[in-house]
Amino acid sequence: MRWLDGKADFGWISIILHWTAAAVVVSLLFIGNSIQAADGVARDHTLRLHTTLALGAYALLWARVIWRVAKRHPRPLPRQNKTFYAIGKPFHYLLLAAIVVMLLTGPLMAWSGDLPLRFFNLVIPSPIPADERLFVLARWGHIAAATVLGWGTLVHILAAIKHIAVDKDGAFDKMMTPLERPGDARVD
Repeated sequence: MRWLDGKADFGWISIILHWTAAAVVVSLLFIGNSIQAADGVARDHTLRLHTTLALGAYALLWARVIWRVAKRHPRPLPRQNKTFYAIGKPFHYLLLAAIVVMLLTGPLMAWSGDLPLRFFNLVIPSPIPADERLFVLARWGHIAAATVLGWGTLVHILAAIKHIAVDKDGAFDKMMTPLERPGDARVD
């Protein structure tokens, strides 16, 4: 079992981080989107659920970003279209950048809005004073990054379907399990 990325594929660490972070991000997008639709007690519960899940996955999401930036992308597979690979690679980094913006603006938005962060029943008070301008800026950044993540996730899923159904180039397969060919291990 190979944990580290190979020259042209992902190892188990990358695969697990990718799929776990994907599940968390999609869940946070749906829950976060429903905060505005709720009111009263339901809104408070939805916000608490969003915050609890986000804080619970905070280290995982940072690990996902740092791991990919540190390890870079494996090279394309022989059958993979080089033009689409050249487009996809910065697109993946755009999604990672949006996650970073979300991780920074979420707590900043709450705290500058004079709200504590709530993780289950644990209350994390604001270490900064309330600041309406900072709140508006952080909220705008959070919404913009969520929009990039939402549409970007949709494009990413459509691209994965294209790899599976049209290209049949093995690009999706390398995100499911490491290749087992000898000599594939990356030498950093």
